[in-house]
Amino acid sequence: MELAGKTMGIVGYSRIGEQVARISSAFGMKVLAHKRNMSVNTPLANFQWVEQDELFERSDVISMHCPLTVETEKMINADRLNRMKRSAFLLTSDRRFRLPGGFPL
Repeated sequence: MELAGKTMGIVGYSRIGEQVARISSAFGMKVLAHKRNMSVNTPLANFQWVEQDELFERSDVISMHCPLTVETEKMINADRLNRMKRSAFLLTSDRRFRLPGGFPL
């Protein structure tokens, strides 16, 4: 997959999420990000803060960087999956995230 011109969506913009944004930008990707406090400034020119639903609708690749908590455990649900582009990828490094129906992500 050619990454230039695609859109990276980042959920959880902490240290790791910020580095993913920098790398994505270096590959020529647009970067959308969401976190609870969206007031952090970033030097990336092609960066935009968005709400979660918009991030899932517009992204070609979604990278999850938030801990699995009671608050986030139902973040990936059928509605959000249906909002994604059919060709989009969903990435997470937390093995505990599960798709609706109990399937591991």
